[in-house]
Amino acid sequence: MDSDWVFNFNCSQKPLNSSKYYDEQIIPAPFYEAVMNRNKPGLMNQFKKNPTLLKQVTEFYFNTLANYNRLYRTSKFGMPFKIRWSLKNQESITMNNIELVLFYNYITLRKPFLSNFGYLLSQIYSYTGLLKQAHQLIKKKQSACCYYYLGNNISNNFQMEQFIKSVIIY
Repeated sequence: MDSDWVFNFNCSQKPLNSSKYYDEQIIPAPFYEAVMNRNKPGLMNQFKKNPTLLKQVTEFYFNTLANYNRLYRTSKFGMPFKIRWSLKNQESITMNNIELVLFYNYITLRKPFLSNFGYLLSQIYSYTGLLKQAHQLIKKKQSACCYYYLGNNISNNFQMEQFIKSVIIY
């Protein structure tokens, strides 16, 4: 189509930065050191301290990256996306459509321990899996005291349930 309509343009411009660059720069500041050193206990402690950031990272992966990949496969284009959490160097990163798609492929086509963001996601999966196990015990009216270490200052099932609701997206 050769019209002058403003919205009839090709958004598949070349990426400004490589996926490897984003893989190193997009990790949230509180998680950065633990992810780079592959420190699982340190990362779990950061998850406890930053449950809203944990939720933002999972929403970024499932909502933003996956949706941009679906849009791209159906020949549709999205808008540039700005990373909203604080980064290591206090910089702001805005990714265009093709960069988001290439970054999604970079994460999903490699083994989780090879990319930094993939490693972060795999640790988030294991952490939320433990939280879901605790939630199943609470729903069955059983004590989930063996899972209290997953949250900050939790001493009973009610507090654990409230913490789980703040972390896991239902």
